[in-house]
Amino acid sequence: MKPTTAIIFLHASAASDSLLDTILPANPPTITSEAWQCTTEMLPQYFDPPKPTGALLTAILSYGDEIQKGCKPTETDIYGLPECTFPPSSVWCGFSTAVPSSLVSTYSAYGSVASSWWSARSSTAVELARSCPIGWYQAMFDMPGGPGWLNTTLVFAGCYEEAHHTTGSSTKAAATATTGSKATSSGPKPTKTMTTSSATSTTKANNVVGRAESVELWMVAGTGLAVTAINSML
Repeated sequence: MKPTTAIIFLHASAASDSLLDTILPANPPTITSEAWQCTTEMLPQYFDPPKPTGALLTAILSYGDEIQKGCKPTETDIYGLPECTFPPSSVWCGFSTAVPSSLVSTYSAYGSVASSWWSARSSTAVELARSCPIGWYQAMFDMPGGPGWLNTTLVFAGCYEEAHHTTGSSTKAAATATTGSKATSSGPKPTKTMTTSSATSTTKANNVVGRAESVELWMVAGTGLAVTAINSML
């Protein structure tokens, strides 16, 4: 029987910011070695989440352009390129009211898939990012646009969960965000093969990830999708 899971949204705090830095580190780890077991983990899979495609991707990109209009870069990404501070997740969640009526069901389906994907992996992802920081950092760049795609998933999964509160949850869902940018221009870089008619791309389930009986860690990286990450998707 599938266990009931209560999803907790981390409010803007030092704790949530620290966890976000753990799964989307801006700098390489300072250690020079880690446990050999880390080499047995399939870490790149955590940077290959379900992705919006086709008309939905186009709509998201257009929305991103609109909310970032007039942006003046105030930060730099991991490559030293200028980037803007990203708007809070509440602004991104506003896409639900801006999405074309013909894409409402597609957007909801994407949010549901993103939510399920991260719910099944969040606890293990954080654990591996902490215990295997060298491999984790490398894995971010083994997948094209890995950090940006993961962060995109966190944002829209959070928006979906905010709109569809988990029944029986002990904590009221609230998609909040910290200020500043967490993901960088290493974000999504689509190719022609990405503009398909399907709503999402699929990934294999991670069979080793268990879901907690009562509480599942949930991360909402509301500010992490930098404007340069969005622009690089064009």
